[in-house]
Amino acid sequence: MNGAKLTIGVVSVLALAGFLCSPGCKKSSSRGGTGAVPSGIDVSGVYMRLETCDESDCDEPEPSISREAIEFRQSGTNVTIVTPHGVFAGRVQDLGGNRARVTWQSRIREGGGQTDHTFTWTVDLNQETFAGGSTWSYKEDADSNNDAALDCARAEPEDFCCDGTCTDEGDMFPYRTPSMDVSGLWTLSENGCNTCPLAFVPPVSSVSAYIIQDGTHLVLETPLFILEGRIFDTKAGETRFFFSGAGNVLGGKGAFTASGRFTRDGDRLTMTGDFVWSLDNGSRACSVECTGQGERLSEDVCEDLGSTLPVNATGNTRLETGSFVPGCAPAIDARDGSFRWVAPSTGRYRMATRGSEFNTVLYVLDAVCGGAEIACNDDVDPPNDRTSALEIALAEGQVVTIVVDGADEKEAGNYRLTIEAAP
Repeated sequence: MNGAKLTIGVVSVLALAGFLCSPGCKKSSSRGGTGAVPSGIDVSGVYMRLETCDESDCDEPEPSISREAIEFRQSGTNVTIVTPHGVFAGRVQDLGGNRARVTWQSRIREGGGQTDHTFTWTVDLNQETFAGGSTWSYKEDADSNNDAALDCARAEPEDFCCDGTCTDEGDMFPYRTPSMDVSGLWTLSENGCNTCPLAFVPPVSSVSAYIIQDGTHLVLETPLFILEGRIFDTKAGETRFFFSGAGNVLGGKGAFTASGRFTRDGDRLTMTGDFVWSLDNGSRACSVECTGQGERLSEDVCEDLGSTLPVNATGNTRLETGSFVPGCAPAIDARDGSFRWVAPSTGRYRMATRGSEFNTVLYVLDAVCGGAEIACNDDVDPPNDRTSALEIALAEGQVVTIVVDGADEKEAGNYRLTIEAAP
């Protein structure tokens, strides 16, 4: 029942390698009366939930007030509820007057036991608000190595079993067409993460990520995983997002949600908010909350390698766009990494992608981030060595763009670029 605070921080999801989510949302065209397939009712959207719970005699602390984002995905009378603690199934009932009742149950691992909730919410689609509540009961595990909860009838209720009620209210956000396109390369960071009994706190970190937008759908790609989500405008004119995921992490199970808002200041596009994710290693469970932010990078800026030797640069083309096309493989449309480098003296230089994990194409363009191609290589020794290498003569102070590309649109991943004086 842990009602942890929520709203984004996309990056610490680095710890959630393998987390995937598919937020497909169906609208039902079927018709029916109260209790049948809703007639024109669609409760799909993101809900910002403010929860107030009664005091409890539980040894496990219960939240007095909490706020978190959850998502409803409706199909007919069925609703999938995506929360920071897992994904649950519910039902929707048409109450008439563009109002609906949604009910569902959840079982959440927390501390050394489990909490069962029964939720009933009334959604007002005219006002885009909701209200309702839940009843809950907590049962402590029989022992730390057993997930089976105690029989409350045979235990001391005040120590191991307890129950209570919560009230919920807040705003709901249907999926309005967004007013901005957030596709592109982003740098994301996190901070302010709390600790939990599993002794894991995501590190303060920064990472590059690529966001792909298609209408209200978002895909967030990082070096370790791909998350799917939503982007939508609110009636107040804000542009918000929601991501979710679930899977195995740190030897246990976990669930993840993130939500927040995009803002624009001239050409600068940023995202802010919080995220929360839960862990369960079988004997203990906890939630971790972080705040986070991000900024979209200009897609035409190549990374500056300076004017030194030797060069040993690394990257991941899955986080890049397909900005360039090589002359020695002109039919490809793969993602590429690009670098600006200045020759330190007149001479010949060897550039190579040895150590890359995919079939690369390496080429050099004259001047900064674009210009005439002056050298290109696909494979060093096909089919034995699919990495790339070339030698090129440059004048002192000559500026070049070096591009690491994939041999086709499926070839992408971690790469290595080295530059040294030719023997």
